[in-house]
Amino acid sequence: MNYSLGVFELLQAIVNDFEIYGENQVLTEEQFMRQYENKTIIQKRNGKWYIMNPVNPMDNLADSWNSEPQKAEVFFTWVKAIKRDYVESLQYEDNDFVALLENYFGSDYVKKSIDLKKYKNVAPQIITSTPKPWRN
Repeated sequence: MNYSLGVFELLQAIVNDFEIYGENQVLTEEQFMRQYENKTIIQKRNGKWYIMNPVNPMDNLADSWNSEPQKAEVFFTWVKAIKRDYVESLQYEDNDFVALLENYFGSDYVKKSIDLKKYKNVAPQIITSTPKPWRN
């Protein structure tokens, strides 16, 4: 199967996946394995975190999480912040969405990375005449 995702769809998929792995913090290892049996990238076994390096299976990329447990907490807090700040912002109106991206990434980066012509850049209009409710 050939998938083609845009930047925002890919970001959303990754963040949603990482959010699921965050459940390792609150579920027992058995509960997590039963509920998410196909989620094996980030594992917790016998109370220890494992993220196996795909190039070197003997290398655990989560070693520091085991010696400093707050690192795992900070990582999953960061994942929630990304979801809140970026992924959920996809539902904003175009002008607000672009402004948010510029606020987080900088105007220059956004201009280089995104075709802003796809987003409306309409200035708000002042309403000078309003309908009269008593007229039919």
